[in-house]
Amino acid sequence: MNRQGKLKALDLFCGAGGSSYGATLAGVSVIAAIDSWPLVKKVYEDNFPDATFFRAKCESLSPKRLKREIGEIDLLIASPECTSHTCAKGNADRSEDSKRTAYQVTRFARVLKPRWIVVENVIHMRGWTRYKAWLQSLKGLAYKCREQVLD
Repeated sequence: MNRQGKLKALDLFCGAGGSSYGATLAGVSVIAAIDSWPLVKKVYEDNFPDATFFRAKCESLSPKRLKREIGEIDLLIASPECTSHTCAKGNADRSEDSKRTAYQVTRFARVLKPRWIVVENVIHMRGWTRYKAWLQSLKGLAYKCREQVLD
């Protein structure tokens, strides 16, 4: 928690900050965010000037180094790539590398040890052949997992 008693969060795959905005409305202090898309850097920093923005792929960052830089967090928010899960892609090729970005949540959680993790994605992620193994990887870190579908 920060000095004002707010929970501190890191937002992985933050995009322009939709999840960060929702967390902020709930009283969370989003202290840092990560996304590799050059376009969203300026947008995110305009929307969240107090957060540290890292323009990088999560895969290229060291969670240990990040922890030294931003300190402890209470909440990990993540929206791993969904484009290869969704039916909106039609018959276009799917990328297993894109789907595997979900494992960055586990990698960061293992080091940062947040009390809570919120992962947002499309419902089609459940059809991914590695979905159950990925969910088990979070449970293996002693997180209780609850799936919720929002419409």
